[in-house]
Amino acid sequence: METEIFYKNLGQEIKCLRKKRKLTQEQLGHHIGCTKSAIVNYETGIRKIPFDVLVKLSDFYKVSIDYLIKKQKTLADILDSEIGDIKLTEQQEQLLIKYIHVLLGKEK
Repeated sequence: METEIFYKNLGQEIKCLRKKRKLTQEQLGHHIGCTKSAIVNYETGIRKIPFDVLVKLSDFYKVSIDYLIKKQKTLADILDSEIGDIKLTEQQEQLLIKYIHVLLGKEK
């Protein structure tokens, strides 16, 4: 039972990321080398996602595998998923992190 819930939750997270990028199941499948029906089965939790597919999803969405399976977002995961292909220098990234901390009232 716990395994079923785990795969349903994982599938929902994958579906949310796909919809956020405005991709169809067929388009996502094309990007990671799967069929549309495999994506449907992963998103609904009917089929367990093999580790190699999980790695491809993680790479494609630019999030950690931990983010996908535990749904624990790190700041890097949030930045990668929200700003995607925008490349920041280390200095820019540190300034952005500092700014976020100020906004949250957690000045360092």
